[in-house]
Amino acid sequence: MLPVFLALLAPLLQKPSPTEVDKLVPRYFEAPARERVEILKKLETLDPLTPDGVKSWSKRLLALAAKGPKSPAKGRNFLYDEKAGRGLYLLGGKRPGSGSLFLGLHGGGAGAGSADEAMGPWNGAISGKGWLAVYPEVLEKTAAAWGDEPTEKFVLELIETMKRTFKVDTNRIFLGGHSMGGYGTWTIGGRHADLFAGLLAFSGAPTPYVDADKKVVAIKEGVIPNLRNLPIWSYHSKDDPNVGVEATQAAIAELKRLAAEHGGYEHTYDEVDLRGHEFPNPVPPLEWIAKRVRDPRPKKVVWQPAPERPWKRMFYWLLWDPPKANEIVVAERVAPNDFAVKVATGSTGLSLLLDERLADFGKEVVVRVNGTEKFRARVAPSLATMLLTAAERNDPEMLFLARVAL
Repeated sequence: MLPVFLALLAPLLQKPSPTEVDKLVPRYFEAPARERVEILKKLETLDPLTPDGVKSWSKRLLALAAKGPKSPAKGRNFLYDEKAGRGLYLLGGKRPGSGSLFLGLHGGGAGAGSADEAMGPWNGAISGKGWLAVYPEVLEKTAAAWGDEPTEKFVLELIETMKRTFKVDTNRIFLGGHSMGGYGTWTIGGRHADLFAGLLAFSGAPTPYVDADKKVVAIKEGVIPNLRNLPIWSYHSKDDPNVGVEATQAAIAELKRLAAEHGGYEHTYDEVDLRGHEFPNPVPPLEWIAKRVRDPRPKKVVWQPAPERPWKRMFYWLLWDPPKANEIVVAERVAPNDFAVKVATGSTGLSLLLDERLADFGKEVVVRVNGTEKFRARVAPSLATMLLTAAERNDPEMLFLARVAL
């Protein structure tokens, strides 16, 4: 039986030729998920990349990742279907952009809200900063539309479109909103904290859990723990008649608790009175957010994957395929080439993504999971890992060279 097994396995173990590699790599960007897995398996049989190979493939992979639809340079546009009015967004700020990108989320609710309402109070100040600004409109005007999966994906695709069209500094992408837009800022910002440099949330809060007496007892999973490396400035008036201040207070209390446990969680909370549901005055605090720059390689990462978002499998230098919803993983670079991971339910499907900013490839990398050593070996640049991360993020700052599966 063994020779038969080896004969069946041989095609998978055989290294693809350079010609085949040149076909497999661009195909990966268009292939369905199952085929992508097979392509990566083939590429994993290749020899490690040399420094020249890393440099050459980085350029090629980022060029492939950047292919796709682009945006007009101004005005009212539709990402999906203009006739159906689906995917509306407004371009503002300074065009074609000077590096920084700001997304402004409108308020509203069931049957209410528009991109114009967001552009009005934000755009003058944004233009003064010389930033590119985008104001999307939710796909369906529900009570909490920014948390709906199609609209969440729309925002992410819109960011990708801006990156393909303009010279966007991926370490300086900001998100802000008022009312339901404040809720969207907490929610989208938390679920995708590794994408943004700073958040501004006005008169809105992440989704709370309440008891029988309507008292806020907790915040829905998948948001607050992820903010360890993403600063947020939030504002709420105690007399807000539309959105109660209690959920924001609970979110801030949780940020403080997590900061005491893990460090990080930079936040500024401006709680006022007698402002109702209005914007802060002056509007908005752009000086605060302008100082924030994303760190794509934070020393410590805390990640709680959101429920019903299995496609969000990469977070900073972690890859979890599939991610375990509501579970919290804490990963830390405790010393050069020394990593510690804590995760209650085990590390199945979890990987560390490394490059020379995180590890010295000339020495052994050691990884401990819940105190037990799980990996000790040298790692080397891999085309498979570079391809996976380039396609996942289309971001030169999130392109990794090696993967350590746990």
